[in-house]
Amino acid sequence: MEAPVINSTWGYIQGVERTSRDGQPYFGYYGIPYAKPPVGDLRFRKPQPHPGVSDVFNASSHGLPCLQRYSFPAMSEDCLTLNVFLPNATDVSSRVPVMVWIDGLGFVYGCASLYEPWQLVTKGDVIVVTIQYRLGIFGFFSTKKPIAPGNYGLWDQHLALQWVKTNIEAFGGDSNNITIIGESAGAASVAYHVLCPGSKGLFQRAVLQSGAATSLWAINRNDELTAISFGYNLGCHGGGGDAMSRQRDMVDCIRKTESTRVLAYSNFGWWMTYELMQYTWVPTIDGIFVKDDPQILMRDITFLNTT
Repeated sequence: MEAPVINSTWGYIQGVERTSRDGQPYFGYYGIPYAKPPVGDLRFRKPQPHPGVSDVFNASSHGLPCLQRYSFPAMSEDCLTLNVFLPNATDVSSRVPVMVWIDGLGFVYGCASLYEPWQLVTKGDVIVVTIQYRLGIFGFFSTKKPIAPGNYGLWDQHLALQWVKTNIEAFGGDSNNITIIGESAGAASVAYHVLCPGSKGLFQRAVLQSGAATSLWAINRNDELTAISFGYNLGCHGGGGDAMSRQRDMVDCIRKTESTRVLAYSNFGWWMTYELMQYTWVPTIDGIFVKDDPQILMRDITFLNTT
């Protein structure tokens, strides 16, 4: 059976039929870009929505993994894609529950191709969405200033959730029955969405597995110092003038530096703090997505966004 062509607000999407390990068919729609490539001047900025397609999009293969220390055969800074998996009986009127999976591995590793949720899809009768978001320095570099406020990986996830909310009914999903679920750094990400007022209405349930926003490794409280140290290591020292001007020059320099060189130099902080379980390139308190210390936010139930 051929996978149906999906007529979404984003455009027409052609998927492929898959067969589970126990012989059950399901449909997969792979490598759908939900954001513009976060490269060049868009590095260290909130993601911009992908405009969609005018022709039928061929969703038969995964998008490239985001740049990270793990050695995949191919990786790219242009990696903001998602995958949608359907039970083979799904049609546009089904209103099937939806699960959005956010992978973990310390905010520095991971990709959507590691997860093929065939058991959930074929036995649980749910639609599963797996997403990719920027990792490491590309997802969480922060000067604690508007020039580079940080948390781009969380904003990527947020935009992916908006894409799901807008388009999932075209796949037969219920846009008012979305559960976000994550493990390790993915669980911490889920917690940050629950605590973020801007994520209200994008999901109805949340599942955290082995991680939380209050975990020691899930927050960087030395982000500005880390950014300046990295800039000096890379050779982007900033020019003269006041502190803001120097930071602007430093960030402009880093944005113009080839991505693999940025990645190579970014490893210093992670190893330097690993034994203390304090990762360098992780979420930070930016006053927007993460408005305050997660422990403080947890005490205020007005921030809960699952209803």
